[in-house]
Amino acid sequence: MLPRFLVFLSLAGAVWAQTRDTAAVFGSVIDPQGAAIPGAVVTLTSVGTGVVRTVTTDESGRYGFNLLPVGSYQLGVEQGAFRRYERTGILLQANENVKIDVTLEVGDVKTTVSVDAAGSQVETQVATIKEIVDQKRVVDLPLNGRDAAQLAFLVPGVVDGQYSSGIAGEDNFSVNGSRNNNVRFTLDGGQNMDNHLNLNVPFPFPDAVQEFSVQTSNMGPDHGFSSAGAINIVTKSGSNQIHGDVFEFVRNSNFNATNFFSHQPDSLKRNQTGLTLGGPVRKNRLFAFGGFQQIWIRTTPGSSRSQTLTTAERQGDFSGDRVNIHDPLTGIPYPGNRIPQSQLSPAAQKFLTVSPLPGADGFTNYSISQPENGRQYVGRLYYVLSNRHTLVFRAFRNEQDDPWHSLPDNILGTQRAHTTPSSSATVAHNFTLSPSMIAHTQITGTHTIESGQSDFPKTYADFGVKVYAPANDIGVSLLNTGVGFNDPWPRNFKRASEEILHDWTWTRGAHTLTWGVQFVWSQLQRGHPLRLIRPFPVRWLLQRLRSFRFHAGPHFLVSPGLPGFTRTTASMRTGASS
Repeated sequence: MLPRFLVFLSLAGAVWAQTRDTAAVFGSVIDPQGAAIPGAVVTLTSVGTGVVRTVTTDESGRYGFNLLPVGSYQLGVEQGAFRRYERTGILLQANENVKIDVTLEVGDVKTTVSVDAAGSQVETQVATIKEIVDQKRVVDLPLNGRDAAQLAFLVPGVVDGQYSSGIAGEDNFSVNGSRNNNVRFTLDGGQNMDNHLNLNVPFPFPDAVQEFSVQTSNMGPDHGFSSAGAINIVTKSGSNQIHGDVFEFVRNSNFNATNFFSHQPDSLKRNQTGLTLGGPVRKNRLFAFGGFQQIWIRTTPGSSRSQTLTTAERQGDFSGDRVNIHDPLTGIPYPGNRIPQSQLSPAAQKFLTVSPLPGADGFTNYSISQPENGRQYVGRLYYVLSNRHTLVFRAFRNEQDDPWHSLPDNILGTQRAHTTPSSSATVAHNFTLSPSMIAHTQITGTHTIESGQSDFPKTYADFGVKVYAPANDIGVSLLNTGVGFNDPWPRNFKRASEEILHDWTWTRGAHTLTWGVQFVWSQLQRGHPLRLIRPFPVRWLLQRLRSFRFHAGPHFLVSPGLPGFTRTTASMRTGASS
């Protein structure tokens, strides 16, 4: 176990607490002359769940609500000798501080002044640079694959990190030029990270997402461990009204033009269907939300191609090549650029029997079926135990199954079938000790298994190469030529992480002090053979580079296996801010 400790203390101006998936409301209550009104009773009511929070303004007329679930709210203010004030249309989004100043009018307390308007959306309390991707954009904007996290590209400074893990739903972002694996991802406030690649574990489908925020600079201490940025996704929650939807999205090659570089239509058939449903289990107390999505993808790309040897080159005849071929043992050029038959490798000759002849452009074209199946399940409970205690539980499972098969007579068309199920769950508890102090505790766990192997029927032994091979993956490279092949090697990864987060929020006058501790325990188990490159000479070389002459010897590059390993790390973060 490798422990890490990070301790920090930051002091600033007035900061209202909104951690990861929550928001905050603050402001002042004054009379028509601008004088502060102390002792006014301020109530904030969730429109969806009916949950009510109440505070009293201090001697300066200030009030504040921290750690609020995202959603729509209405605000009420009462004080003797003044008319009651009500404000509706308040929309709170993730990681947002909303300022609402209230001016009470002198009059009968039974008279109500109603205002329908949102609060100030201009962030004046913290220096964090962020943008909210709201539910409307999540649902309405077109998404290839319906991966909601890709909407982060709408935020200035966020670009594609140009890396693919091979796992559907694992995204790769670079924020303001940072490393592409230095972004922190959370789901409903809990860590949602693949600790092997430092990317995100897949997020739920768009119909189950309420909104998310993208922080690109000056994140708060609750987003420790990653300096580049933070992406916080919030799932939908049940409310006092029943809501849901049923959907299906279809992509089909019948609707699409053929790729310019493809030799045939890709025969794409893509269907994504599912449903969501949310509502009350017990009105104003217990709310539930659930969703399911199924994905079927059937495609056979027609643009796959690989560089291979012509008939003459397979017999050692490179007379048509402008570069002179030299004997690697003597350094003398071969007469007529023809390699003697006695120097051709038997293993290479056998290898070429499963490498089809190229076309006029030097490439062989082929098509491989690449079916994909995916399923997602998400469930969430929100329980209001009392005015002082609330409990949230969310579980999510993503299943990816790619039953790919290799071409049995074409080693260039090998591919790895693999399955990648991942699960995550979080439980969070908020305890309101007083209107000015709240304790937040959250426990989160994630688990991912990745396994896969090629079903190509041949091994090194079938080509006459006598070397230990722990699996049927084959790697061949003709050195200094640009010609080579790597069969996908077996993969068997298991990774998991557990996070415990506990923090306190205390409001005193114009200041809010937040302090807490975060503990993360991560595990990685790798069980597939490590690919180390070891050369084995086979006394045969071909030269395809056309710009300069050189001497080199041909090799098979073989990958012997090493046993897997397990890595466990633990990290702890403590801090406070005000």
